[in-house]
Amino acid sequence: MKLIISVHPSIRPKEMDAELKVECSNITVCEAIWAALDPYKDFKYRIFRDDKNPRPDILFISSGIELRTTERIHEKCSDYEKVRLIPVTHGG
Repeated sequence: MKLIISVHPSIRPKEMDAELKVECSNITVCEAIWAALDPYKDFKYRIFRDDKNPRPDILFISSGIELRTTERIHEKCSDYEKVRLIPVTHGG
């Protein structure tokens, strides 16, 4: 199974395609996204901390569900087809 990862244009590196596809058999959504972002090291650490956990300022949306806050990001990715990465911005 392939997972499609869509990165919001406001944070997507210029050299990155709008959508990334990654094989995700028998791994979690988090692991699949980590692997898909491997060619983009600087950007990967904008999305993840050094301990491979997602940063809190990024929303991971799939089928209308935020995967990080519901802990579903650590479920097997076979239940998901597409994940959108969207930055959270705070006004003041």
